[in-house]
Amino acid sequence: MSVVWLRTLSRGAFYDYALGVGPIAAGFLLVPTLNCAAGREAPPGWPQLPLPLAMLHCHFTHTSEAHSSGRWWTCLTCGLCHADANARAHSLLGLLLAGWPVASSFGVLPPVVTFFCGTAGAALNSNGRDLQTRKWLDSSTGGWAGWVTPRVARLYNAAGLWCVFGGSPGVYALVGTNLCLMLEQAFSVLRQGEDGPASRPHEISSLVFLLGGISNAVNMVLAERRALVEGRSLSGEQVGHLTGFASGIGCYILFRMCLRHSAWWRRQPSLGIRLRHFLFGRRGGHVLGGDRHHGGRAFGRGPLA
Repeated sequence: MSVVWLRTLSRGAFYDYALGVGPIAAGFLLVPTLNCAAGREAPPGWPQLPLPLAMLHCHFTHTSEAHSSGRWWTCLTCGLCHADANARAHSLLGLLLAGWPVASSFGVLPPVVTFFCGTAGAALNSNGRDLQTRKWLDSSTGGWAGWVTPRVARLYNAAGLWCVFGGSPGVYALVGTNLCLMLEQAFSVLRQGEDGPASRPHEISSLVFLLGGISNAVNMVLAERRALVEGRSLSGEQVGHLTGFASGIGCYILFRMCLRHSAWWRRQPSLGIRLRHFLFGRRGGHVLGGDRHHGGRAFGRGPLA
């Protein structure tokens, strides 16, 4: 998904990417996994926060007990805690890839907002957990339970036997935003086809990359939906991914509305540009691939705007 943006990223966009995605990636690496805190896997080769297992369960997983006791922040911090190193590696790779286009198109804050909106949406989607439990019960019993299944699902989730954690819903939210960006850019490429035959080879190659990214994102979502409908899991993982994806689409609509209707946001220099000016002074921007520097904004208008 990120390959299409490589030729349009400016140096300012790299700063936006680092400032937007870097803190979340650092959170993945600094918060121990549940297996590591429980002594079921070896600690990684870098320093981590000294968080015991009880503190991780209390402040970095979202449960019914956390919800009822007023620990509202767990619906956000649960996105930084993972079950094991393998889950953390998958979330980290997805974050680094999926965060790139969002940062280059909108600036520093939108990747952070999108990730945590997807995480919070998955944590608070109680109706989705009921649906996934019903599908799993139907699959496990062959559908014989009938009218009992919805009631059992509600009792199961009301008993607080669920626990939400992991960065994958936030990554799926970024994927949802990326899908909208790729569709937008694909339509833009098709409209530019009227400029003449000289630009068509470049447009065709861009369109091929875009269609590949769109196909990959759609296949990911359809696979999660099939797993949900077939009742393959009781963990709520599929509902979390689909909720995150829908949140990402909603965030894209919000960001585009803000850019279209808020002249104040469009006038602000991005945090990445401010940091570059602070560290290195005000110099002429060097642009990768020869594109004009768009002067990223705080809610920045990137190469697609």
